[in-house]
Amino acid sequence: MTRIANLRRSESSQNTRRQLPTFYYVDNFLEMVNFVTTHYAHLLSQDEADEIACFRALSQSAQCLFVRLFNRKGRVFETHRLSYPEIDAMALARADLLRCGLLAEPSIDDYERVLLSTRKADLVAAAVGSSIRASWNRQKCIDYVRRTVSWSAFLVTSAERKIVIVDPTETFAFIRYLFLGSLRNGTSALTLRDLGIVRAQQYQGYEARFASRDEARQAFYFAQTRQRLKEGGQQDVEQALAAVQDWPTPDHDVVCQTRDKLALMLGRIAEAQDRIALALRCYCRGESVACLKSAVRLFVQSGDRDGAKAHLMLHADTPRSDDTQAYAADTLNARFGDAKRSVKVIALANAETLTLDEYGRGAPERAVVQHYQASGLDAFRTENHLWNTLFGLTFWDLLFEGGQATGHSPFDRLPAGLSDRTFYAKAAQVIEQRLEIFSRPDAAAAFVRAAATQHYGVANGVFRWRTDMLEPIEALLASSNAAGVGGILRRMCLDYGRNHSGYPDVLLIERGRARFFEIKSPGDQVRRRQLLQIDNLRHAGFDADILRLEWETNPQQPYVVVDLETTGGRAASHRITEIGAVKMMNGEIVEQFSTFVNPMRPIPSQITRLTGISNAMVANAPVFADVAEEIRAFLDGAIFVAHNVNFDYGFLSHEFARLGQRFRIPKMCTCASMRKRFPGHASYSLKSLCRAYDIDLGQHHRALCDATAAAHLLQLVQGRRSPHVTAIT
Repeated sequence: MTRIANLRRSESSQNTRRQLPTFYYVDNFLEMVNFVTTHYAHLLSQDEADEIACFRALSQSAQCLFVRLFNRKGRVFETHRLSYPEIDAMALARADLLRCGLLAEPSIDDYERVLLSTRKADLVAAAVGSSIRASWNRQKCIDYVRRTVSWSAFLVTSAERKIVIVDPTETFAFIRYLFLGSLRNGTSALTLRDLGIVRAQQYQGYEARFASRDEARQAFYFAQTRQRLKEGGQQDVEQALAAVQDWPTPDHDVVCQTRDKLALMLGRIAEAQDRIALALRCYCRGESVACLKSAVRLFVQSGDRDGAKAHLMLHADTPRSDDTQAYAADTLNARFGDAKRSVKVIALANAETLTLDEYGRGAPERAVVQHYQASGLDAFRTENHLWNTLFGLTFWDLLFEGGQATGHSPFDRLPAGLSDRTFYAKAAQVIEQRLEIFSRPDAAAAFVRAAATQHYGVANGVFRWRTDMLEPIEALLASSNAAGVGGILRRMCLDYGRNHSGYPDVLLIERGRARFFEIKSPGDQVRRRQLLQIDNLRHAGFDADILRLEWETNPQQPYVVVDLETTGGRAASHRITEIGAVKMMNGEIVEQFSTFVNPMRPIPSQITRLTGISNAMVANAPVFADVAEEIRAFLDGAIFVAHNVNFDYGFLSHEFARLGQRFRIPKMCTCASMRKRFPGHASYSLKSLCRAYDIDLGQHHRALCDATAAAHLLQLVQGRRSPHVTAIT
């Protein structure tokens, strides 16, 4: 509810606050229940239907109390501390909920969960007379009470707190999962809709997420276990590990994905506890690339190369996805075949290379587009939005209108046919007829343009509206064969989940032919999904390649080295007190800029002790808005440099955002660059590096002094200053 409260305060400041009725949360809860009982009735048992009927028959106070607790994080609550002004009969409401089974008093099996929800003071009181210390942290107190205080003794000390377990049969947690497809707390999606913050999808009808109760319960089990691991303790870990061997083998894609997430999470927990055999067992139950990688790593680390090979061969022969098969085949080849390098490494090594000015380092895709445009060619930054936009506009009526347009709930991002891979099967004939239009590029462009004009701005889960989105689509259609475009769109129709991402970054139109590039800067890795999409594009008849970038230093390129002093460490909530910047060209400092900034809030005393900047020193200084344009002018055309650059860059970005302005400039970090160029230092702080390389740092934590020192580090990185090391720290 905190997020909702913050959003409502924000709206109030703009005189747009919407008032929700007192019992809005109960109405929203009932809306969720009614939706599920209407569209998911075949997935509910008789016991669950009875509990729903029991809830509907409760008094308003009892309904309010249950929904309040259900919408909060966790399952264990102390009802004596609860106070809601609209609930005027708290004790009676609690009794009613206990009587009908929607609340339960905890049992010994809930001991750890109860301890995890107990305040530290109550933990100390529960172990009164023992050697427990109030100075211990809360987790240490929990561990001590669990070891030394019996459940019955704990109940005696906690009787007055009236502890309860919410939704003990988890009927309504299951209902929430069916409605939202996740176990997010409460019905916040409905509340945000009522506040006007999010939109509900306007589907023509709804389909259940799962065809059978078994599928639904399997997915719920895996999702619920992950949730318990996040919120619970070691007892939940042990229960989950003990159940791994009894997991079902699901077929439904959503269930498989949820199981894979749980397998990876459990494996990492077991591995962190040095329980390698258990971790390996967990990883082997998953079928994702992440699980496969982790399992192979543990097999190899334990010396079982045969086990690693057998596991890889299993996934290469019977994969759940193209990604898994590609990884298994690649790793088999690299580890057990003749090849010494993986397919990804080979692809990157054999890629075409383009050398650009390092000014474009911060936005390499844009730099490539500008390079080709300067050569007179049509080039566009496309990534995934080109194909997703073309797909969404081509099949808009089937996805979002008419009887074919269905969802699992009003808050699902994707139409049901895309999320459960039934879209093509349900409309194959219409889809194939639609794809024929791409044999006539002019007609296809007109069709897509008309769809964009008719539906522009309508919220959907397939693509984002952009004012320039039609330019690359029309260029593609004018330069491609119908079979190529149709082939990619058909793959998306058949399996949107695995074909909506991984597409190359840039579209280039060269001699009337479309060419796609995946852009890789030095140090970038090629993802397996990117290689798969490059292969798919090639099979469809397109030229698709990796383009490897190299950066060259332009002697006339200006660098502005910046340092900021602030009221604290978080850009979102703290402000700038001083700005120092030096401009460098050809390795020399040519200009400098420095100013105090009034942060419009007190400077904490510890910050004054660190920087020497007091409230009196900034009292008459300009506010940021008064120097914003001067700062922009000083940075214009330059590369932004700082030591730990994201700190300074982030603060300036937030300051410009408060003025309604976007701040975007290529950036470079002297800390990261020094680590690469001069490895081996124990510390890469500005102070340590200045001491090691004999750089003056007379007024450390003053902006202009620190910026000048970082400028000398930049000289070292660029080879314009001799690295006279005085000490390795």
